[in-house]
Amino acid sequence: PSKSRTSTMIKESTTQ
Repeated sequence: PSKSRTSTMIKESTTQ
């Protein structure tokens, strides 16, 4: 789950 969470954060950062 940790990796998935990081991936989501990166995606959110890219979206912003």
